[in-house]
Amino acid sequence: MAMSARRTRQLAAVLRDVLERSDLSRRQIAERLDVGRNKVNAWFAETDPTPPSSEQVAAILALLNVVGDERDRIVHLARTDEPDWLMSGPTGMNPQLALVMDCERDASAITAWAPLVIPGLLQTSDYARTIIARGNPDLSSHEIENMVMMRNARRDLLVRLKPVTLHAYIGLPAIHGGIGGRDVMVDQLNHVLDISRRDNVTIQAVDLSGDWRPAHAGQFVIYESQGLPPTVYLEHHRSGSFLDSASEVAAYQNAVQQLQEEAMSPDRTAGLIAEVIAGARALETTT
Repeated sequence: MAMSARRTRQLAAVLRDVLERSDLSRRQIAERLDVGRNKVNAWFAETDPTPPSSEQVAAILALLNVVGDERDRIVHLARTDEPDWLMSGPTGMNPQLALVMDCERDASAITAWAPLVIPGLLQTSDYARTIIARGNPDLSSHEIENMVMMRNARRDLLVRLKPVTLHAYIGLPAIHGGIGGRDVMVDQLNHVLDISRRDNVTIQAVDLSGDWRPAHAGQFVIYESQGLPPTVYLEHHRSGSFLDSASEVAAYQNAVQQLQEEAMSPDRTAGLIAEVIAGARALETTT
């Protein structure tokens, strides 16, 4: 099975990421692997890359001293016989982060469903720091701050000259949650209100009570790009799954349709968030 255009782009993004962390250049890789420089440049190209074989990827990673689990994950990504794939390891760490950022960079529209937490592109620094630190207790404070800064940089997608269109569906548990404590949560909800006023951002709350529906299965993000098939990203605690087979993507697009039918209107959502903020502030004055 030929590698999809999306997956080819993401493999190139991961290879560029590991190359940037090394002391080698593309020219040196070409010389040591005894292949043409144009061929190597095509492997790492940002647009229209030519995918190397899994054997060539393994040879590149050996030159770049990429070993262990990271090496295995990248070689797995290079295999072309599976339309959907899993990247294990700490959420938000390389090469998983490189794949997510590649999806975000290419996207013209992003649809996010987050039942329990505020979606990543809408998170404040303090809110994100709490999640990253509690989810990865082995990380140093320096590593945590680097990940927070990276998440903040990704928010530029929403405010740049030609911003991406974001439609975020947020579960009531996320809005009423207490991640980071009351002050952090109030600041986070204020940020959601502020960003929801942008023309390119739509935010709708979803009540999860009632009978089961696909949205109960967990959070997901759909990336849509011009010239590339849509990709679904499922973020788990210690791994992330990327789906680009047509049948799998269609199932999540159907789930979005159900969310749209059941979600509160953007205005009602804004009113609800404002009420939650007011309630938290009133509680603060009485304690």
